[in-house]
Amino acid sequence: MQCSKQKGTLYEMIFIAECMKRGLHPHDSPGDYLAHDSLVLNNAGEVFRVQVKGTNTSDERGRRMPRYRVTAKSSNTANHHGLDCTKVDVLAAYVGITETWYIIPCLKVEARRAVWLFPSNPDSKGQFEKYKENWDYFF
Repeated sequence: MQCSKQKGTLYEMIFIAECMKRGLHPHDSPGDYLAHDSLVLNNAGEVFRVQVKGTNTSDERGRRMPRYRVTAKSSNTANHHGLDCTKVDVLAAYVGITETWYIIPCLKVEARRAVWLFPSNPDSKGQFEKYKENWDYFF
């Protein structure tokens, strides 16, 4: 069984690989003292500060389709507040069991500690479903 630090590192590596497959230029941020995990550079020279989070654990209580909770705060944040959008531009949330990415602008999650995602439900009206596989955000 992996500890949460190992899982976080794995999600960050998967994110970097996915960026490269899509023609983006990711740069890993060393250490855990910054609010972002990665910088992403597009071909126009724009830079995005990205916080990467992920999960493989679903919540299926009384549901036809599972939902997944992803924490929406920086790893180095001791408090229980959401992301600081003066330091992060994007939350990249990964649901490993379905290999689905959500590329969510920070301002859409700023006040939240977590987001609920529904990658297995094509009819979901969930608030963040419009950001599923939203890789165009970087272009």
